[in-house]
Amino acid sequence: MKTTHCSTSRRFFLGAALFAGAGFVTQAAAQAQERSYLIDLKSKTLTELRSPDGGQAHATAMNDAGQVVGFSYTPAGDKSAFITGSDGAGVRKIDSLDGSSWANDINSAGQVTGGSGSGAFITGANGAGISILSYFYEAHAINDAGHVVSETSVPNSKYSVAVIAGPGIIGPDGPDGPGIREFGSLGGSSYARDINNTGQVVGYSSPAPDDSFPTGFITGPEGYGMKDIGFGRVAEGINNAGQVVGVTIGGTPFMTGPEGSGERIFDNPGPGEFWGWANEINDAGQAVGSFYTSGDYHAFVTGPEGKGTTDLNSLLELPSGMILREAVDINNAGQLIAIATVVPEPQSYVMLLTGLGLIGFMVRLRRVLI
Repeated sequence: MKTTHCSTSRRFFLGAALFAGAGFVTQAAAQAQERSYLIDLKSKTLTELRSPDGGQAHATAMNDAGQVVGFSYTPAGDKSAFITGSDGAGVRKIDSLDGSSWANDINSAGQVTGGSGSGAFITGANGAGISILSYFYEAHAINDAGHVVSETSVPNSKYSVAVIAGPGIIGPDGPDGPGIREFGSLGGSSYARDINNTGQVVGYSSPAPDDSFPTGFITGPEGYGMKDIGFGRVAEGINNAGQVVGVTIGGTPFMTGPEGSGERIFDNPGPGEFWGWANEINDAGQAVGSFYTSGDYHAFVTGPEGKGTTDLNSLLELPSGMILREAVDINNAGQLIAIATVVPEPQSYVMLLTGLGLIGFMVRLRRVLI
């Protein structure tokens, strides 16, 4: 399972929201500190995920053992990919990556894929060892066979084409060669977002260079046989039954039945219209994502087969000032990762301002004495 949702689903959702004239930015969100958490739905517990140096971590994906991957920021401002042990414990940096790096997905063996300054990468088991796939910038998702998906630019054009790479993937004679294969589009560009263990790939195709007017797609095994699953859709996640989730250009989440067919209508967990997006889905059909309610974003999780959409904040006892805003990924063990924002209490602002004022006073006093 993967997460590159921040650059895709959220972008299409915000585009729809702006088109509709909705003001989906809050003062609290602007002031808040963003944090990542591993949440166990069975025990109703949450564990904060920290970077290897103890700073803030940005979690992007997890596997069924509860290993989490993502990135943190270095003092120089570069991204640095990380991996944890089971249940989010024992975080460490993914070594042998120069410059900026970020992890997007992890499979059941702990193989990690993502991007770096040198190109896309894939690791061995438990994040050990690095292979660089310089043919494309980053890989978005990986399945248990070690197949990764992404896209690459079409030479001498403004378009991109989805690609699949990995053991046993045979490309035609030409620049992609053995091990990497382009799998076309429904017209214009194509972008691969996720892959399941049968090798079915989902994503979207767009006739326009700016990615407007998307059409969601699903393929057969190993990326063969691209099929249209609906105009105005961006497919983001797929489970091993071929159920697909994502977002529409109207700003609403969607879920299909097996093999990308049919549609499951999500229950609305809040008042008003159901605006939001779905990021991922596990093999039981539990979907996760984010929706807009009462002036803010809230994370949601569904029951099996997409039934019973629930505001994740209502399931847990959270510290004061914390809001779970987006559920990023969910595994088959009843664990998920979510992004929360924590708004400092008013007294924290007073202490901060007092501290800054004292520092300013001491600096001015020192200048006078000197």
